[in-house]
Amino acid sequence: MVQAENGAAVSFERSPIQPIHGSIVKAVCRIMTTVQAVKKSQKNQHGGYMFASTDDIYASITHKMGECGLMLVTLEDGCEIVRVEKENKTSQWARITFSFVLATEEGTWSDANARRTLFIQVTGAQTFQAAQSYAEKSYLRSLFKLPTGDMDLDGMPQADNEEDAMALA
Repeated sequence: MVQAENGAAVSFERSPIQPIHGSIVKAVCRIMTTVQAVKKSQKNQHGGYMFASTDDIYASITHKMGECGLMLVTLEDGCEIVRVEKENKTSQWARITFSFVLATEEGTWSDANARRTLFIQVTGAQTFQAAQSYAEKSYLRSLFKLPTGDMDLDGMPQADNEEDAMALA
């Protein structure tokens, strides 16, 4: 049970976690023992900071995944397109949910809780590939515990209440 900002209780149900085939666990662990910090090769033009791109993540682990016989399949579970009208301009946004399947020669694993959902502005045909790439990047970073050196929430200024948080912003 979680409490919303207005004090109301918000609940969600988590599906039972599916057992992971031992060959998948071993492959993930073998890869984790070889992973070092992911190189940041891209610069955010708006914020001016360096970041690890999806290709940087792929370059750091896909060869190792192949050596260990581990494959990742990304599935699109749903896509909802929303049109937004603002100041005589129309934009479209997609809410896309992806799930993931891990596989070795010996077994496969997927779980209803292993998902990524994101919102992205639809700007053309590449939008959907960009969404899939970002979802994979997020999933792979969490699966293999890939260090990128990116700032995390613990490194940001903290506040004890909403009023102080607004003052920090």
